[in-house]
Amino acid sequence: MMSPDPETTASILKESMSILGENTYEALKFHMKERYGIDLAHNPRLEDVEFALRDLFGPSADIIMIHIRRRLNA
Repeated sequence: MMSPDPETTASILKESMSILGENTYEALKFHMKERYGIDLAHNPRLEDVEFALRDLFGPSADIIMIHIRRRLNA
């Protein structure tokens, strides 16, 4: 399977993290950049995103990661 282009990946990350609400997505985007050096708009490594989400949400990060993986594999 071919990996999605960076623009599609950024869109999928935003959509998946926005399931918690737009304000929560904006807060996540800020913390990902400030705490973890992850810029969601520039095709970050999925492993880095998962690490940051697990650090922030613990096991609840699975909800977002499942959504991300399903959309990336669609």
